[in-house]
Amino acid sequence: MVARTPKPTFSMERFIALLTAGTLALFGVIIVAGGLSVGGSYLGRSAVVIGTVAQLTDGNRPVVVYTVDGTEYQNATTEHGPRFAVGKSVEMCYRPTHPENAQTCSARRVGSIMDGVGIWLLGVAVVITIGAMMRQRRLRWVIQNGQQVSAHITAVRGNAMVHMVNKIAWYVYCVWTDPMGTPHTFTSPIIWSSVDPSPAMQAAGLADLPVYVDPSNPGKLYVVDDNRVRALLTHSS
Repeated sequence: MVARTPKPTFSMERFIALLTAGTLALFGVIIVAGGLSVGGSYLGRSAVVIGTVAQLTDGNRPVVVYTVDGTEYQNATTEHGPRFAVGKSVEMCYRPTHPENAQTCSARRVGSIMDGVGIWLLGVAVVITIGAMMRQRRLRWVIQNGQQVSAHITAVRGNAMVHMVNKIAWYVYCVWTDPMGTPHTFTSPIIWSSVDPSPAMQAAGLADLPVYVDPSNPGKLYVVDDNRVRALLTHSS
């Protein structure tokens, strides 16, 4: 088999996917941590006991006394507000194996909702990450096993809104028509450059680029080999 030239691994699609996954994961961890702080530092089912408010700290935060299996405990809860009063009964939830750490059941419910939202966000982040990794794997397969075609360059465009240091993102657009007469438009990965690559490409007579395509789905799964454009920019700088 003829050796294939791998394309640069960076792509805006992959960057956005991983950035989104990372952001969702960060928010998920923060929300789960907040839920555990509010509703007790555990996941899973709770046992319930009725306690009595023994005193109120600053901010109407109740200190609740309760008894589990003959042992008396007291805890300052995370929940507070005017509904609490000394001597009032309060429903407390705790991990069955650790009755010494209890929170009001209403706080536990809020914490459980937060934990559920955070875990869901973490799950979405994992799915996005796996999807990006699988697509990268499919692209590597296309480079090694797909059909190589020659696509005619139709445009070179820069996006000044996407920049890195003093360079902006440039894209090369090209078209290939398959044997059935159907045209397929391809877009290169980001080419970071402080100058328009078009003059260097025209001076070198570069009118086509090799593209690796999946013959069964050339419009969706493809890799534009833009290394010649990158080489021209390197030599001209």
